[in-house]
Amino acid sequence: MKTIPLEQFSSLSEENFLSFLRDCQDMAQADGEAKIVSVSLPVAHLDPLAVLESIYEETQPHFYWEQPSAETGLAGAEVVEEVRVSGKDRFTKVGVWTEDIFRRTIYTGPSGLAFSGPHALGGFTFAEEPGDGSSFPSGYFFIPRWQVAAVQGVCTATANLRITPEGDLSKEGQRVWRAHKTFSRFRYHTPAADGGFPAPVVEEKEAGGPEAYRKAVAQALQEIHRGDYEKVVLARALDLRFSRPIAPLAALNDLRNQYPVCFNFSFSAGLGESFLGATPERLLQVNGNLYRTEAIAGSAARGKTAVEDARRGGALLESIKDRHEHQLVIDTILKRFKTLGLMIQPLPSPRLLTLPNVHHLRTPVHGEGREGLSPMEVLDGLHPTPAVGGKPLPPALAAIPRLETFARGPYAGTLGWIGPKGCMDFLVAIRSALLKGDRLRLFAGAGIVADSQPDTEWAETELKFKAMRDAFGLTAKEAE
Repeated sequence: MKTIPLEQFSSLSEENFLSFLRDCQDMAQADGEAKIVSVSLPVAHLDPLAVLESIYEETQPHFYWEQPSAETGLAGAEVVEEVRVSGKDRFTKVGVWTEDIFRRTIYTGPSGLAFSGPHALGGFTFAEEPGDGSSFPSGYFFIPRWQVAAVQGVCTATANLRITPEGDLSKEGQRVWRAHKTFSRFRYHTPAADGGFPAPVVEEKEAGGPEAYRKAVAQALQEIHRGDYEKVVLARALDLRFSRPIAPLAALNDLRNQYPVCFNFSFSAGLGESFLGATPERLLQVNGNLYRTEAIAGSAARGKTAVEDARRGGALLESIKDRHEHQLVIDTILKRFKTLGLMIQPLPSPRLLTLPNVHHLRTPVHGEGREGLSPMEVLDGLHPTPAVGGKPLPPALAAIPRLETFARGPYAGTLGWIGPKGCMDFLVAIRSALLKGDRLRLFAGAGIVADSQPDTEWAETELKFKAMRDAFGLTAKEAE
């Protein structure tokens, strides 16, 4: 990424800005290739979700990622460049694409701004092929035209534009100029009053029928006892139809207020369907030479009183079944880190991750990378984890489409951002839903091991559905 200093927009004239763009076009002509010009500046407080909701267009890709407890959020909309990939080498293809994007980028703006410069935003579906009817390719990433980030109260607005050797700069340059002036005093657009939640549910049904999940768990237990695999993660899908279309970003404010320790997200490839949720699990964070992931497996319901809640949390920490399931995830992560040549830091004992409606077992895993290691290589090596797939992975992955009654698409895949300095952050896309118009599909899964019981696993998935039910104003009684 080439950096060119440019005086602050507060003292810059439009004519000087367009002159700067013409200089960038001269570079594009000299190199014989399009350039990405990225302009970042610090702005007064902006809420990335509110900005995205204000500029949202159904036919445009969008991306939203936030962890409220860390006071970190990122949003992007519209497309400057994009890539769609598939196949076994889909992670590598995205890595090559992003490297080319950042090589061709001309950046201007203050140094040290969080999330400055272009970021590749997107995700990968669970499987190498997403399944029939999916609105999401097996891998889709885009460079947004508009990008807004907030980190602990410090906000950055970024505009990215594509400059070709022979293109007309005036129209696009004037649009970016006006937009940056607007971001300095952003006026939030109020969405239509009838676009949000709650909304009456006129129909709900489970994919495959009400007994499909228990039957799938029973079949998986037979295969586990037969020695086909140790663990398989099986999911449910609930299909809801509302009395009116729902705005895809309307529930996210409730999600982030109810689940501040989770990662709240919304992602669309621009085909009218949005994938959104609140996941507790990070797949991989890369910051320089430090690689960070975590094992989250094993669950228990919260108690209604402090005493009951403490007892349930303590019982989860001592549960042989849940500790075994948790250890399977840890063992696989450690094996993959070692295979990739990462130096693993000592592991703490599992601790409780407590959400409003459920306890989980959680163990952070940190490693230091070797020279020449590609972050996308590590991401590819970690996905999917045993927490969403199973162990051993090949037979578990083969069992999932046979036992489940629907294609997962982006559910249990991974989504996140890739920065220009080798940094990235990706989530495990669980506790999630697909929304299109008045149709909503909710997802929830549970890990099946030798000690599992169909009724118990069904109850665990009900707990995990609760987060999304609450966000959409749907109570358990209404759903029955």
